[in-house]
Amino acid sequence: MKISQLGILALVCCMACKSEREAPNGLKVNVIKEGTGDYAVPGQFLITSMVIKDAKDSVWRDTHIQDLPMIIPVADETAKPNEKGVESAFRVMKKGDSVSIAIDAKTLFGAQPMPPNVKPEDKMTFFFCVKDIVDQQGVEKIQQDLQAKQMEKSKKEQEGRLAMDTVAIDAFLAARNLSVVKDKSTRAWAALRADSSCASPA
Repeated sequence: MKISQLGILALVCCMACKSEREAPNGLKVNVIKEGTGDYAVPGQFLITSMVIKDAKDSVWRDTHIQDLPMIIPVADETAKPNEKGVESAFRVMKKGDSVSIAIDAKTLFGAQPMPPNVKPEDKMTFFFCVKDIVDQQGVEKIQQDLQAKQMEKSKKEQEGRLAMDTVAIDAFLAARNLSVVKDKSTRAWAALRADSSCASPA
């Protein structure tokens, strides 16, 4: 019985060991959910969401709010020696991964001024959820889809404003006992007084 329990404990420990990866710069990457396939390579792009929290668990940034994916390029191998922060961790991410990365504020901000109430030793935690890994063509397809989505959204907003404007105009004319003639293009309104002697425009 004891041997069996030790075996289970060893298995749990082994699984725990696999829940952490190491980026080329030595940064520890905590794997919350294991993805599939291979790590992203130079020339590819991570399509991911990102949340950043400080040592007090306050959210600094959340890409879910904007409902836009982050498109992160994996740099060429020659950039490795200069990667001091989370950018090195992008080399050990794969599709479907959910990971967290804790990095001290001093390393994160580097030579930049430290934000108020942030100490150099404070930990900033990044959470990434990798939705996909694509090449340049994949990025272009995503950008085209986003543009089409934005155009459709703008179109619906314009239609909504036009409907509201029409109601407002009708109410304005009714309150002043005015009749209207709408041109065929639907872009202009000609207001005529009900008792006016003015001729209708040609």
